[in-house]
Amino acid sequence: MKFDRPSPVLAVALAITGLGLAGVGAASPGKTASATPDPVQANPKTSVSSRQISIAEAAFVVTLDNDPGTRKPYSYQSNQVPFLPGQSCYGWRLRLSDAGKVVSFREILTLPSDPAYWPHAPSEFDTTARFTDRTTTITERYVAPEEGWIGNGWCVLEGDPKGAYSVEVSINGVFAQRFDFEVGDPPASQEP
Repeated sequence: MKFDRPSPVLAVALAITGLGLAGVGAASPGKTASATPDPVQANPKTSVSSRQISIAEAAFVVTLDNDPGTRKPYSYQSNQVPFLPGQSCYGWRLRLSDAGKVVSFREILTLPSDPAYWPHAPSEFDTTARFTDRTTTITERYVAPEEGWIGNGWCVLEGDPKGAYSVEVSINGVFAQRFDFEVGDPPASQEP
């Protein structure tokens, strides 16, 4: 499991897709991020504002770098992430219609089982915390939306588990969106 901050591949992927399409697990336009309470209690240190934020669009993007030397990634929206260590990445994006200059997000990534490797040990300055069961990680950040968009992404590494994953996103302490997806064997046409 590798966290890319920011992932050049994912950044290009998000630019290529245009993000104008409704994605996997997409929010209905006009959905308000205060309809459901956060499934994990909000951390008061990361709450920017309690005002409601509307989600105009949501997208879950998969990016493949089948020829890493060329830096010509292929991106598409899907809930199926091919298990191609070092070549496939995935991420969520939300376009907020009334976000303001800075928002906080909390991402809860849940894996089907523990990965063989986490990229680094947490420190007091890390924005990502892992739990002792090694299947759940929480990332908290303050971000400035770019043209209303916020998001985060991860890349597949050798030793990552195959199976059902989920990402739950809260904005300013309020549950906003859940993305369910599967990491598994790639179709024959996507193998390097």
